[in-house]
Amino acid sequence: MRSPVCADGTPRSATVIAPAPAHADIASRVATQREAVTRKLNALAGDGRSARRDRAPGIADVTRLAPLVETGLKEWAAAGSSKKTFGL
Repeated sequence: MRSPVCADGTPRSATVIAPAPAHADIASRVATQREAVTRKLNALAGDGRSARRDRAPGIADVTRLAPLVETGLKEWAAAGSSKKTFGL
């Protein structure tokens, strides 16, 4: 996972995801239900890893989210990239 950088090359810890994917689209990519995606995104917001700005999802702290993403990718690869929900 690459950290976002500012125009001057300095790292930044927050970013906005635009255009925002629908929860149903995310769910279909990881073979789970939309409700599970909503619960997980709300949990990430609750512990400060994600945030919303003007209805667009964002990553509040990339450095705190990166280990979670790395672990998920390793689990996905170990499962032979079969569709699995990985904590959703």
